Amino acid sequence: MKRLLLLLLLSSCQRHGHWHHQNIPAKEIDHCSRLLYRSEDPIGGIDLEWLQTKETLTTYLQVHFGSIHASDESGPKAKVIFSTSEKTVSFLIDFHEGEQRLRLLPAQQTALLTLLEEGQPVTIDLEGFHETIDPSAFAPFLKKLKTPPYKLPFHLPI
Repeated sequence: MKRLLLLLLLSSCQRHGHWHHQNIPAKEIDHCSRLLYRSEDPIGGIDLEWLQTKETLTTYLQVHFGSIHASDESGPKAKVIFSTSEKTVSFLIDFHEGEQRLRLLPAQQTALLTLLEEGQPVTIDLEGFHETIDPSAFAPFLKKLKTPPYKLPFHLPI
């Protein structure tokens, strides 16, 4: 009993990485998978989420506490800044109605992926929120995201 309790305690104290990948069962599309970067800061951090289908890749930024604030210069748009030690990219983007999530446009998504693939830490800033991403584990997860899961040549009954 003591060994079981010790094993349970040790396994619950394991530290998991920021990156998580999962394949999502989907009937109407051939392939759907999700890559998630979870922030350690539940108040001021920013999560990233990529959804890959057969034809499209979509990227979301999400905060958990409070709401994304509109930039003073833009009306109902948020100012997003991506930066590394060598480059800074900034843009204005609409946020979702709940004000905790926004979807990157294709050009912004490409800019973020390029910065991450260069291998330097990338800092993402939204007004009131900040996240620095260490891309060292990013490449294998991106490969998993873009690789369709193995499909059985038959369907199992449900």
